[in-house]
Amino acid sequence: MKICFIAHRINKPITGGEFYNEVLLNGAERANLMVEKWEGIPFDDINNRILRILKTNFIYFVKILKLSKNDILFVDTDFCFRYVLALIWARSVKKVRIIGMLHLYCHLMDRGLISKYLYLFFERFISKRFDYLIVNSRFSLASFSKLSNREIPYTIVEPYSKEKRSLTSKKVAFYPGKLKLLQVGTVEHRKNVLNSMIAASKLKVPFSFDFVGHHYADKYFQRAKSFVATNALQNKIFFRGKADRIELEKYYLQSTIFILVSRLESYGMVYAEAMQYGLPIVGSITGAVPELVIDGENGYLCDPENPEQIADAIMKLTDKDNWERISNNNFKKSAELMDKETFLEKSTELFTKISTWYPSRLTSI
Repeated sequence: MKICFIAHRINKPITGGEFYNEVLLNGAERANLMVEKWEGIPFDDINNRILRILKTNFIYFVKILKLSKNDILFVDTDFCFRYVLALIWARSVKKVRIIGMLHLYCHLMDRGLISKYLYLFFERFISKRFDYLIVNSRFSLASFSKLSNREIPYTIVEPYSKEKRSLTSKKVAFYPGKLKLLQVGTVEHRKNVLNSMIAASKLKVPFSFDFVGHHYADKYFQRAKSFVATNALQNKIFFRGKADRIELEKYYLQSTIFILVSRLESYGMVYAEAMQYGLPIVGSITGAVPELVIDGENGYLCDPENPEQIADAIMKLTDKDNWERISNNNFKKSAELMDKETFLEKSTELFTKISTWYPSRLTSI
């Protein structure tokens, strides 16, 4: 039996979701399955979107010709245009079973009306052809059920928090003289960087704000840099770019509050990372964030479109007693989270069972 995984980027993961996919596939390999990684064509190779979609579908179409009905097509719902034609061939002609990997749907976060409708149509189309579903949160599962209006076997595999830590691990400290704010993630519209900066600019106390992560949305990044320049925040707000594991740990340990008030998150591995260091969190009321962050207990949840509310949440954490209470709660709560090895073990168990069931029967775990 062979599993062929289709995703935009596989071999050099950048985002939390891509790291999740990588370890999930490692679990499939540990389960003695043959894994093929079908990565999408990079933008730099073909910058014309239509040509890139057509060529990618053709490449997948040719590869599917070699599959048997006992093989499995494993698809990440992101970038569905690039494999939808090949998926039709695999499902209707080759009778290949299909597993869906759902982080989040693009139609829930896309801003343009036409683009939103297209994503809605195609994401519903592919979701109705899944035989099995792997999701990372209850939010993602609910999104699938609402969109596809059907029930299929599924497994919720919550992401790991990267490092195995304990209650004796390093923990952040309260700095009374200056707020040290941190956001980790791509600089893009969905991560709501501009509203986080607007909120910070309203603070009446000294602060510094580090944004750690790469950017691929150049227009949005330029807007963010323009806001910093226009409001003379060059000495307070810093874009640090992508950081390696050692550098990232330093940023966590040198900060006092973690801020990520995204417009949409299907889980958010960086919240789990921040929790491990005892960082109080200012997060969003949307998506799966409330599954990790309990308002008033280990952080504060805000309307992502309300900078004043975000600023108020930050100010609540300037009180040392309140900060320490929430920090300690977060540090303890992080002990309940999965580490990478446990995640790998769970993934291996999942794919071992899947290999036993296919193609005769399917059951939820």
